[in-house]
Amino acid sequence: MKPNERDEDAVLSGVLRAWSPKAELPARFPAGVWRRIADADAGSGFWATIRQWLEVRVNRPAVAGVFVAALMGLGVTTGYWHARRDSAQTESALQARYLQSVDPFLPARP
Repeated sequence: MKPNERDEDAVLSGVLRAWSPKAELPARFPAGVWRRIADADAGSGFWATIRQWLEVRVNRPAVAGVFVAALMGLGVTTGYWHARRDSAQTESALQARYLQSVDPFLPARP
């Protein structure tokens, strides 16, 4: 390193230490920054709202167990209803096929 470079570095260091920005932040700037950070962390929208609601309501193991049991009961009931409907449609179609096979001249039902 040359002696001239040390002098330039010392002058530059002095100027940088003495410098301070003159810009002022808008009113409530820090509060706005923290609000935007919180919004980004929490997310926004329908699913974030649902998740937040569930976190508040289902925060104990007993309540969570009841909630899971209720959802499973709802799923089983819905599946049973759907299976009965499909079974009835299949049974009706099989009856029509059987009648058609026994009496080929019987008009087909839709």
